[in-house]
Amino acid sequence: MNPPDIRLLEFESYSNYLESFVTADDLRYLPSAKYARFVAELGYHSKTKILSKDEFERKKALVKEMLNPLRNQQILFSKEIEISDPVLQELAKCEKLNLDKELSTIIYLRHKTKKGVEISGYIDFEWSLKNARNRKENCIDWEAVFKGNKHLWPTVNDLGFYNWKTGISVSNNSDNYKFLCDPVRGLIFINQHDGEEISPDPTLPSPGTNTTRTLILDSPNYSHCVLYDHVLKK
Repeated sequence: MNPPDIRLLEFESYSNYLESFVTADDLRYLPSAKYARFVAELGYHSKTKILSKDEFERKKALVKEMLNPLRNQQILFSKEIEISDPVLQELAKCEKLNLDKELSTIIYLRHKTKKGVEISGYIDFEWSLKNARNRKENCIDWEAVFKGNKHLWPTVNDLGFYNWKTGISVSNNSDNYKFLCDPVRGLIFINQHDGEEISPDPTLPSPGTNTTRTLILDSPNYSHCVLYDHVLKK
């Protein structure tokens, strides 16, 4: 296995990485820098394998973890922050448990933007925290969320995302869960570590083995929140 490329830390974003492969001729003959980056991504001018965006972010995160693993593991974004919102209070309680891999929490959120657009989706809490610790592009700023400076929103990069106005629907697998749409049972999350299934179907008496469902409706900032806490098997 090749060692992580420390040079990736020189690039703040994937666009910066691609720009390092852009030639003077690209800028002279192509209509824009955007096209030049696209040509670079195709690898026309380089004998080096050009990383995809996902590969770039994953390898960059590995380099950060290799250089400073303990610091990354010990970051608690909710630490020493006075939290009043019920949703954030519950997340603060289980942040370290997720970090220590004792618990795996899926967050379901539904609320409206200032323009009244309803957004809903599912967030893999531990995966999202890890992306924030590694400063992955477009990650959730959890410190700002816990401080109340930013709202927590599901994004197109999370387990599930749905915009009720545009109808845009996106689903993704994460490090901890596989996203499954069963024709009979509906939406199912399969834990990647112990293989247990979690169902967000509110009509079921239980969401799954070793999993609890916590409904939070009294938040002034979030219309509807459900936490699915899955205790991981050792």
